[in-house]
Amino acid sequence: MPPSRLEYDIAYGGYLFCALATSFAGALALLPLPPGWAPGLALVVGIPLFLAACLAAAGAMILSLRLRDDRSLLFLLVLTLVLIGLVVSEIGPAVIVNALFLLYGVSGIVLSGRWFFFRRRR
Repeated sequence: MPPSRLEYDIAYGGYLFCALATSFAGALALLPLPPGWAPGLALVVGIPLFLAACLAAAGAMILSLRLRDDRSLLFLLVLTLVLIGLVVSEIGPAVIVNALFLLYGVSGIVLSGRWFFFRRRR
């Protein structure tokens, strides 16, 4: 059975949500916050956003394996696995991890936007 457009939409939408959550977390880390705000903000915004992004990433990665003919989805799959591996193993300086977060956010937004605005219409 050939893949449907809905499967591509869900896969790209999952990566888009993860990219937006990653970009939001990275931008939030750069903001100067008052002393008591960081733990409260992490509890109210960070944990639910992280859990939702994990679920979206899991669904997008499973669909990426099913839709392996699309190179953009495979690139996002590999980038997601590298990002998860770096975060879990805590290898490398923070500058490299932050640069990878930025690369993931930008590439996820650009590739998903390209799907929804240009490639989907074909």
